[in-house]
Amino acid sequence: MPQVFATAYMIGLMEWACMEALQPHMEEGEISLGTRICVSHSAATPPGMKVKVKVS
Repeated sequence: MPQVFATAYMIGLMEWACMEALQPHMEEGEISLGTRICVSHSAATPPGMKVKVKVS
């Protein structure tokens, strides 16, 4: 694999951010499940660059 932030990792990070944002609003034992994703990954992120995820 190339030394970049691959799209699959980006999607995983997005999923994690959403789970963290939803967690305070869910009852014990509840989970969230994504059913569709439509994203554009328009540029590579080389090692050393920062990636920021904001959930709104």
